[in-house]
Amino acid sequence: MTVDPDFEITTVHSTTHMVHSYEVNWRSHMTMPTMMSLCQEIAFQHSEMAGFGWQGMIEKQLFWVLSRMKMEIHRYPVWNETIKISTWGVGADNLQGYRYVQIHSADNQLLLRTLTSSLVVDLKQRKIIRIPREFLNFVNNPDAKITEKPAKLPKLESPEKIASFPVKPSDLDINQHVNNTLYVRWVLDAQPFDFLNKNEIATAEINFAQELGPGENIIIQTAPVAENIAMYSILSETTGREACRLQISWRPIINT
Repeated sequence: MTVDPDFEITTVHSTTHMVHSYEVNWRSHMTMPTMMSLCQEIAFQHSEMAGFGWQGMIEKQLFWVLSRMKMEIHRYPVWNETIKISTWGVGADNLQGYRYVQIHSADNQLLLRTLTSSLVVDLKQRKIIRIPREFLNFVNNPDAKITEKPAKLPKLESPEKIASFPVKPSDLDINQHVNNTLYVRWVLDAQPFDFLNKNEIATAEINFAQELGPGENIIIQTAPVAENIAMYSILSETTGREACRLQISWRPIINT
């Protein structure tokens, strides 16, 4: 396990990133799955620096599992823009560790704010365990406080099926599971182009429930909640289990 000797366990970890052409959509806006990937990557980096990343956890026969996520997008980064991505831990309860990730523009305008909760799973027993005591200094930052927690989303009422397709090899991550950023991509791809050309995601709450693997057939269902707000459920037709539940609020795109 490699630990940065200069790492202060309660510090905020930040990095900069220039938005590339392959990270944007037809409007030159960075895609939401790309923003999720950047948030995920900086969280990996921060954990590795503290010794609680993928390699360090595997040595302990443990691994992190992303449980819930809440995202607020104030403005989408654009092609060639340089952004700053920052992350820090904000506490834990018995089972969940909480983390903020924020993206700012070069002039310090808040673009995205994300709060995640993660669980620790015992690799041998394949079950959730209490967050080990030695992790608490990492997830409990005394300089940051949590004022909210990602919520458990309700079950969809009278859902409508809007898409079905198989899991492809390119959907799989290092653990041979569907990468969690793809759930939002799948929901976006299930929308009509005309709708996406006029609307964008303003907020998203996501509950991750089950892993999806190669060969599984996927169904996406939706149900309205309120004006411009909808619930989505991603299920495995193969196993009958729900893998992910999302609540998304949409807003009209303002031409600039």
